[in-house]
Amino acid sequence: MHSKLIKFHKEATPEILELLDSLEYGTNGAIYRHLDTRERVAGVDNPLYVTLERDSKVIANLTFCCREQGWYIRFFGFSQKFRASDKTRRATSNSILRKELKQLFDDLLDEGRNELSAPLLYAYIDPQNERSRLISGDFGFKPMSRLITQTFSRIFPKKSVRFCQINDHSEIKEQLIGSYSSYRFFQDQTIRKGQFFGIRDRRGELIAFARAMEVNWTIIQLPGKIGKPLSRIIPYIPFINRLLRPKKHTFLAADAVWLIHNDPALLEELFSSLLAEKKLNLLIWWTDERDPVSKPIRKKVRWGLLDKIVGRTPVDVMIKSRDGTLLSDNKPVFVSAYDMV
Repeated sequence: MHSKLIKFHKEATPEILELLDSLEYGTNGAIYRHLDTRERVAGVDNPLYVTLERDSKVIANLTFCCREQGWYIRFFGFSQKFRASDKTRRATSNSILRKELKQLFDDLLDEGRNELSAPLLYAYIDPQNERSRLISGDFGFKPMSRLITQTFSRIFPKKSVRFCQINDHSEIKEQLIGSYSSYRFFQDQTIRKGQFFGIRDRRGELIAFARAMEVNWTIIQLPGKIGKPLSRIIPYIPFINRLLRPKKHTFLAADAVWLIHNDPALLEELFSSLLAEKKLNLLIWWTDERDPVSKPIRKKVRWGLLDKIVGRTPVDVMIKSRDGTLLSDNKPVFVSAYDMV
């Protein structure tokens, strides 16, 4: 099925973990490194680790979450030595690597021929990341939808007296399934992980909720022409240094948002309370640009200072299907925060 260079693993080996710890994300814009990689690896659902190995060393890793609707490409990266090799060797290695990976993707979608078979493959690609965009195009991935990276920031967040932690998943299951079960790539298995928080009315009924998780990154470079020096200056800029801390940038990632009557005021109350509860200043929420929850309220929410500074970064949903066609039902994509961080 595959060449001797490619190996398959059901669990992350020490060599894979070492590689994942070293990965830097981004090229033309922001460059950052995850600080919670091992924790995220431990929580990956139905993982398949595919490595490209040379001289018994892992030079590239591709991690799939093998899901019913499609296999999600969770991690994809190369070793630093491979990336830093001389131009001639790198060009040759890239050619070999692309050939191997293209064959791998084609084989995984060849139903009935192989033991491993995916219904489709999908990934989230920053359209400004030239390297990722070109590679995905070479491998036959096509854009299916576009996500919006929405920041919510408060210098001094306030916690509502109506804010609560939700300990019983069954309390929100009906609203959650009712709101998101028709979305592309929604799965209950992933959504059961993590902690939900909500807002209750006077009768104690939930009127808003969301799942939120704490994330830690190191920001090596911010986007823009002065991104690199700006990342060194920010710690000394009042107020802004509450929102961005390059050495250890801690924020909340949210998903599975539900609001009664889709009330934008409730979203602000919930997100501000989450930040106050966690003693943080920034929350990020990824949604499909067609999402019926976020789209109607996008212009009605006071998103905060960082939204005014950086705007809303797009992310392309790229898929590769067995017959090469796109999914044509126009369903919005459900984005799990776990998949983005």
